[in-house]
Amino acid sequence: MPRNAPPDHLPTEVRDRSDVARACSDWDVGRLFRLVNNLTDGPHRFTASHIARRCGLSPSRVAEYMKGEHRVASAAVVLRVADGLGIPRERFELDRRAQPAEPPCARREGPGEFRRRAMLVGGLAATLPVLNLDELVRLAAALDDARRYMDGPVSEYFHRQLDACARSDGAAGPSRTLPSVLGIIAAVESGARQAKAKARRELLGVAARAGELAAWLYRDLGELVSTAHWHERATEWAQECGDAAMQGYLLLKRSQAAWDERDGARMLAFAEAAQHRCRRLPRRVLAEVTQQQARALAMTGASYAAVARKLDQAHAILGRVPDGPGGEDGSGLSAHYSPALLELQSAICQVEAGRPELAIEIYRARLDSGRFSRRDQAYFSVLMAQALAAAGEPDEAARLGRGALEVAVATRSTRTLGELGRLTHQLQAWRECSAVQGLCDALG
Repeated sequence: MPRNAPPDHLPTEVRDRSDVARACSDWDVGRLFRLVNNLTDGPHRFTASHIARRCGLSPSRVAEYMKGEHRVASAAVVLRVADGLGIPRERFELDRRAQPAEPPCARREGPGEFRRRAMLVGGLAATLPVLNLDELVRLAAALDDARRYMDGPVSEYFHRQLDACARSDGAAGPSRTLPSVLGIIAAVESGARQAKAKARRELLGVAARAGELAAWLYRDLGELVSTAHWHERATEWAQECGDAAMQGYLLLKRSQAAWDERDGARMLAFAEAAQHRCRRLPRRVLAEVTQQQARALAMTGASYAAVARKLDQAHAILGRVPDGPGGEDGSGLSAHYSPALLELQSAICQVEAGRPELAIEIYRARLDSGRFSRRDQAYFSVLMAQALAAAGEPDEAARLGRGALEVAVATRSTRTLGELGRLTHQLQAWRECSAVQGLCDALG
């Protein structure tokens, strides 16, 4: 060990402190890192770079934890921290934090083996915001299941698995779906390194699609840094396999992610880039891109005529899409995009353009069509509630928000919870109303 390097493990007097023990049992690695940094000094101080090296994390990730940008770590990160800093694993109370259902394979191999195999995903597990032992079991199982098909029609298999993940997301929520998606990405990356040129391109196409789905799931969890990471990785894979349509689609998705932060300028920039850089976008994608431009124009102060013109263009483009799933090119990109969804997005544009009454009419006509998952139904219900609040209808707005809250919690949709936070801010002027008070109390 170099003379000026910290010891391999934490000094006993630091490791056994009560505040360090509490940080471990809370899985609050940011607080733990700060304590370790402050309680050691001189040449033996545990700096962020030393902590990162010992725990197998990037220095930037350690810095984010220390700044409080990630409050609770995943099980994979906790295990790395325990081993890297020489803290007994039982200090983190893993058994108390996660009591997984025991599938047959778990009885054979045990949670320690699943953790070890999940770690082989190349750091993917560490990107999960909260990954308990049950989820690690599912991640490892998904990876093993995917690898069995490496000698068969792999691309078709992975596409089918991604279809299943996308279907389950709306009902089960992102936390339940992420382990399978990350397992697929890990298996595809591993297979692509060994595949011949044609098969490699096909696998990279799968990776781009899986990366986009991972970005969406992280977006729904409110993990904006991870969302951006997976958008970037998916774009790299799409570029490497020469999929121009997917590159344009990913620009659309980045525009949509900017909506969560209400960043109209970035929304418009990404939407315009999607249209101008990719000249042959599938019509469903182009229709959604055009709608996104309309919303961004409304947010950045464009005239109502300009917003309405873009919405008309979006409806016209979508009207030219042949019947049937997947659109005219068979890519499946924006296959979910329907006139009903475009109408709901048009309602968002109307609110941003200062016409909430018109938005409410659209929501009343379209929202109860039965075409949306319970998670999406709840999300749009909150947006309708925001329109009602803007129109001076606080009671109905609060009731809608209260109903959506239960679904948002059940599906772990942080995105929907964020919109509920915006709604309660809108309703502050009516705080004395019983319905508004009930919503605010429910949100805490």
